[in-house]
Amino acid sequence: MTVIPFAAPATGGDAAELADGLTQGSAVGLSRFSYLRVVTRNVAAESVATGYALHGSVRVAGGVIRVVAQLREGV
Repeated sequence: MTVIPFAAPATGGDAAELADGLTQGSAVGLSRFSYLRVVTRNVAAESVATGYALHGSVRVAGGVIRVVAQLREGV
């Protein structure tokens, strides 16, 4: 499974840090399952085929945090 860094579009600051934390936390959490091979996009070469990709985004507005995550097959 490839964990693609979560995006924080047009929000910067705290949202960018939260997105980085979600990316790292997801990769670490998923790597605890011995049957999953987990790589991150910023480490993995484009040619590495893992079968699945996790990606998403983080938006912060007025004290509300919205996290969207998607798991795609066939990557």
